[in-house]
Amino acid sequence: MPGLLDKRRENRDEASIPTAGMADIAFLLLIFFLVTTTINVDTGIGMTLPPKLKPDQKPP
Repeated sequence: MPGLLDKRRENRDEASIPTAGMADIAFLLLIFFLVTTTINVDTGIGMTLPPKLKPDQKPP
């Protein structure tokens, strides 16, 4: 019986996933996301600064 099982295993082909086009798809997706992304530029925090002190004034 062990000989019969060994022959069955030899006749099976290994299942494989074709990966030739996978790199192309990855690069196309990368380019797509780079082109369609919107970049928000930080404008900073709006602040009201106190007026400048004159040289003869003391700081509060």
